[in-house]
Amino acid sequence: MEDPKPDFLRYVARLTAPQYYDPSHPRFGLTEWEYAMCEAIYDSASPAAELLSQKGALPYRHVAPVPDYFAELEDKAKTGRVLFPKDGAASMSDGGQVATRTLSAAAKRDGVVIKTGHRVQRVIQNAKGAVIGVEALTDEGGILRVRARKGVIFATGGFTHDPELRKNFLNFPLYGGCAALSNEGDFIRISSTLGVQLRNMNHAWMCPISLEKAVARDGSMSGMFSNAGDSMILVNKYGKRVVDEKLQYNELAQKFFEWDGQKAEYPNLVLMSIWDQRSQDHSASSEYGRLIVPPGADDRHVIKGNTIEELVVGISARLKKYQGVIGGMRLSDDFVSNIKASITRFNDFAKTGKDLDFHRGDRVVEQL
Repeated sequence: MEDPKPDFLRYVARLTAPQYYDPSHPRFGLTEWEYAMCEAIYDSASPAAELLSQKGALPYRHVAPVPDYFAELEDKAKTGRVLFPKDGAASMSDGGQVATRTLSAAAKRDGVVIKTGHRVQRVIQNAKGAVIGVEALTDEGGILRVRARKGVIFATGGFTHDPELRKNFLNFPLYGGCAALSNEGDFIRISSTLGVQLRNMNHAWMCPISLEKAVARDGSMSGMFSNAGDSMILVNKYGKRVVDEKLQYNELAQKFFEWDGQKAEYPNLVLMSIWDQRSQDHSASSEYGRLIVPPGADDRHVIKGNTIEELVVGISARLKKYQGVIGGMRLSDDFVSNIKASITRFNDFAKTGKDLDFHRGDRVVEQL
């Protein structure tokens, strides 16, 4: 399979900044640094993966059939770009866990000292202003200073769990996320004294998450990387279906932040996942942060009802519980009639196999 660099860069540029994309531009509309970053992925990703594999740090297997998320826009490599940790599950749900295990084991084997419970507070600079080390605070309240022989590299988490930074840098309302609870943007504050340039601070790699777990800052939370269930729909406060439920996670997450200028509200800020007993019996899973979970799993987010009316009573009570963090949101007066109409229309689509509203299942990646 041929995957020429110019074609790859054109594809990535189209997805990176569609509003600026220009196929006739030498950098396809990207700035110099954006283009350089995309080039770095093409030039360096494969050598890096091979080096890590050779060192036993990240053995991989090639999952050739998996399509790119936007395979329909691709010309040369609609599939074939996915590598996954060799010992990971067939469902590919534990890649991060396996990679963490193999990478840390190889690092320790080669003499790398890994210190958990050490939170870097600041950098140490010499008289000329060069960074020559870091100072960290330990769990016990002690201070550890580490000097560097060559340079200091920060491979650090983001600012998921710092409400102030989220408000300052992101232009949409968020309730947190599934990152480690210590991801509070420490590096942003540390680097502010160094004059470094920060980029891409106005966006995030996102996925839907459980409102209940997000508000509780539950460390066990996982992002919902795929929605389980065939007979399942997502509806908003008006009882209306608003999105292709099988859309890939980052794109699906954008739907939450649609702004209604006439009503001055985010009508989709909290969406309800509605499914039936059939999906509960056949689609339950504890993988990928899914909401339809098997018996015995944590199901605190689940609201049950034998009828739509019963279900709506439960949803209303749950929203009331969280009204202080969801802007007092409540179900519309016509929610019951609207959700019944949404279910009927979805069922009609299911009979024909064609979703005329949101084209669910039309794209290759949604058919896995």
